[in-house]
Amino acid sequence: SRKTKPHIVQIRADNEETEKNQSVKITSMPVGVGQYFQPQAKKNNLGLGSGFMIYPAGLIVTNNHVVENANKFFVRLADKTEVEATLMGVNEELDIAVLKIPAKYCKPIAWADSSAVKTGNIVFAFGSPFGLQNTVTKGIVSAIGRAGWQEENMHYIQTDAAINSGNSGGPLIDLNGNVIGINTWIL
Repeated sequence: SRKTKPHIVQIRADNEETEKNQSVKITSMPVGVGQYFQPQAKKNNLGLGSGFMIYPAGLIVTNNHVVENANKFFVRLADKTEVEATLMGVNEELDIAVLKIPAKYCKPIAWADSSAVKTGNIVFAFGSPFGLQNTVTKGIVSAIGRAGWQEENMHYIQTDAAINSGNSGGPLIDLNGNVIGINTWIL
């Protein structure tokens, strides 16, 4: 857990849009008053999720459903530092998204061979369930090769480690502290 936590992040996805009220025309306002009648940014917090650092250049992986419909992304690091992130790309079919933060903050995690995972292996699920950052739960691999609900060619690792809302995008970790999967959905 100590080895893994520095690589895990909390992701906040927001949708910021500008409200424009076309019905009000401001023709003559005293200097300094007009600023109070300008269109303001409206924030819609779409929720919280999790992610983990995968590449030294500042790349973070998460689930697409954590970031979809958002246009502003914020990453909270293990030390509580919050930085703005840029969405680099998504794959809707695989439910994967990649965000980028400044490289100086990135500590990439190691990957394991997920094809070597066996039923009964002990695993840890990391993430930010219900907004509670740096949470870890322990379980076993209950089954491998489960068919998915979205993509018939996807095969999932089933675990009894507690996965809750906000764990999406966090890693499933083996006993060596290496990633074997991404927490994706709850059944």
